[in-house]
Order: sequence, then C-alpha cells, then structure tokens
Amino acid sequence: MEHRALEPSGPKNATVVAATEHINAAKKHAPNLPQDAYGAFLRTALDVVAEAIFLWDITKRPSAPGPTA
Repeated sequence: MEHRALEPSGPKNATVVAATEHINAAKKHAPNLPQDAYGAFLRTALDVVAEAIFLWDITKRPSAPGPTA
C-alpha cells in the first residue's frame, strides 16, 4: 500500500511516509510468523495499521491499551 501522494507536504506527510515504510518493512516478515492464532493476530494488526496510515486515521483502536474514550 502506498501513502497518499496528493496530501500536502510537510512534517505530517513525512511522518506518514516513514510510518508506511516501517509497516511495509514489517509486512515483509509476516510470512515468517507462525501459522497460528498469534501469527494471524499480528498479520491482522499490520493490515489494520497499514490501512489507518493510508487513511490518516488516528482513531484509537479497541486493542490499544488504556481508555478508549
């Protein structure tokens, strides 16, 4: 998944680019994760975070620690 190229440049865009690069690097290792519930959990988390980065969605995820409100 690529970052949104049409968004304005600046610190936020640089952060999104960096986050996308890190997620993509992590996803390259996803096939090495165990083929069990834990591996599935991590692969799903990578996909959810990648989508949130792409959409610039900073909504706190239900799986995040602490209060969600």
